[in-house]
Amino acid sequence: NYNIQYLCCYPGKCNDRDIAQVCPGISSETGFRLFPNPAAEVLNLEINAGSNEEIIYTIYDSFGTKITEKDGGVRVGIITEQVDVSTYHAGLYMVRVTIGGVQDSKTFMKN
Repeated sequence: NYNIQYLCCYPGKCNDRDIAQVCPGISSETGFRLFPNPAAEVLNLEINAGSNEEIIYTIYDSFGTKITEKDGGVRVGIITEQVDVSTYHAGLYMVRVTIGGVQDSKTFMKN
């Protein structure tokens, strides 16, 4: 990745410019959160699809091995998915969510 100051497109501020003006394709209305973190039995994914967008989530272990993948289809609004993590080994995992072609990822700990 290169940090090109006049072309930065990431959530938040971009050289004190409003990201919605710099990169209108990035909407703060979409994204996801996960809880509880750390998780023991169930991990909740709360996914916010701004409009009719395809939702896909993938979970990787700390070695980068794909553990789970689910295609949620085309959805709109706030979607809550419960993922059974009770059989996962204790450790660090990454969740990658694709909402309408835009990817975001977060990590969680499994107890």
